[in-house]
Amino acid sequence: MDIESDEQVLVCGSGECEQLGIPNVFNARKPRLLKLPESVTMIACGSMHTLALTSEGRVYSWGCNDDGALGRIGEENIPMLISGVEFITKVTAGDSHSIALSANTRKLYSWGTYRNSQGNMEIGHKFPIEIGSDEFKKSKLIKDIVSGANHSLILADNRVYAWGDSEFGQIGRMPRSRKSIAHSLQIESIGMKNIEHIYSGKNHSFAKSSNNKVYGWGLNNFGQLGDGSTKNTCVPHEIFELRNLDIQYITGGDNHTLALLQNGRVLIWGRNDDYQLGLNTTESHYTPQEIPSLTNVRKIACGPHFNFAITSTQRIYSWGFGDTYVLLNGKEKNVSMPTLVAWSVAKPIEEISAGSQHVVTLMNPAVLTLPDIKSLNLKRKISPPRSTNKRPKKAH
Repeated sequence: MDIESDEQVLVCGSGECEQLGIPNVFNARKPRLLKLPESVTMIACGSMHTLALTSEGRVYSWGCNDDGALGRIGEENIPMLISGVEFITKVTAGDSHSIALSANTRKLYSWGTYRNSQGNMEIGHKFPIEIGSDEFKKSKLIKDIVSGANHSLILADNRVYAWGDSEFGQIGRMPRSRKSIAHSLQIESIGMKNIEHIYSGKNHSFAKSSNNKVYGWGLNNFGQLGDGSTKNTCVPHEIFELRNLDIQYITGGDNHTLALLQNGRVLIWGRNDDYQLGLNTTESHYTPQEIPSLTNVRKIACGPHFNFAITSTQRIYSWGFGDTYVLLNGKEKNVSMPTLVAWSVAKPIEEISAGSQHVVTLMNPAVLTLPDIKSLNLKRKISPPRSTNKRPKKAH
């Protein structure tokens, strides 16, 4: 595979909803180079859109913009800058929403739409708005943000805050019945203390405390919480099966979950009808199982029903549901066990993120080099760009 030596971002999979960011490319069997105007330090895929964080703390977006997920106007199939979000340190994306965090300025921005089983929960924001200004005005540190399909978590001062769809308990509370949607969309603390890390699957959530205990809540119909049951819960509870395992990172797909240990081993549990557990069977597991064939793993990533592991030598292993070429191997076949992506031997990858039908990888990520925040005037408010242009129609 011939790939330019100066590339950073590679895209693969379906582009039917412009999620590849390349005009007139609706299917990429093998990774294609996607050039951006600036060097990239982080990527985050939503279901059908992608965000790229640059070394200067700016954010570019591309893909489906039906519900404002791109946070901007203009062509969907070309990476374009989102106005009004600056000095960003992390981005995250759900099905049709996006969030950006500026940890240095303690500012959060959101755009797009949250949905539940009845449809959109409110009118979406087509451009970034600042959120959490009241909830976090006294916070010393906003450390992290993560998103599931239609819910989000914030870690601030070692406490977990959540909002979004609450149908399965994934925001850690049940809404008040009379104003359930409005209550679900409010940013509220879950009530947990001494939390160091937060993680998310599509409709389930996890948190890790300072004493290495892992807590889970949300959808659990296929055992994706790993607690041995299939009972949904809105109450965070310790996952005893993960106690004292030195968890480094957790991520989840639609109905399964992966955990990376500090020793480079990988645990997995949940639904398995498309081989997403990588155990060479289709048997689901309600408690964590080690994938014996994976060692020296440094990063993991999930799609809805497929997964990736990046080793210490920057090689990619993929497995699970292989439709639309998402496993990066040029085939549309399911893979039952972690299998080396051959081209990654010559083209080492640092980061990988997956949407529902597309995958984006990052080589040689840039270093985030933000200016001295104290010397800047941060009082100005963001405002959407003026334009009368209508959303471009999709090519067919």
